[in-house]
Amino acid sequence: MGNLLLLWLRQIHRHFYVNPKCWRLFADLLENTAYGLEILTPAFPHLFVPIGAVAGAGRSAASLIQAATRNCFYAVLALKRNFAEVIVKGETQGMVSKAIGIMLGIALANCTRSSTSLALASFDVVTWIHMFCNLKSYQSIQLRTLNPYRARKKIKGLRAGC
Repeated sequence: MGNLLLLWLRQIHRHFYVNPKCWRLFADLLENTAYGLEILTPAFPHLFVPIGAVAGAGRSAASLIQAATRNCFYAVLALKRNFAEVIVKGETQGMVSKAIGIMLGIALANCTRSSTSLALASFDVVTWIHMFCNLKSYQSIQLRTLNPYRARKKIKGLRAGC
């Protein structure tokens, strides 16, 4: 299943650069959906393998999309051609935030204990906060290069102003 998904992503990989913000947000949603599926596996033990396979393929696709769009954002942040510094800072920030997220997740799991409804509710809240924060961060980034999609959008904006 994962190989079929990767074949499909290879066909559309050119579009990742066209609208990286949208694809990055889609990848975040896909990753959160995969985590949600993994949380549901205990409720459906007879479907453990198919649900796990779909969730694993979703996480793999999300990782691929995130990696493919990451450089678009790094290029915007590297104003002085300091790509290496920006990449190191970005990757370090990602690792630190994941470590903090794991620690908070362990603390939250200790609070919810065996309450499935409380665990699902906390997952929903954390997921919505994650998606909202990512949406706001992507909206704050101004992509300075013009590709066909952004050029068309800019031209439409200029025509609307006339």
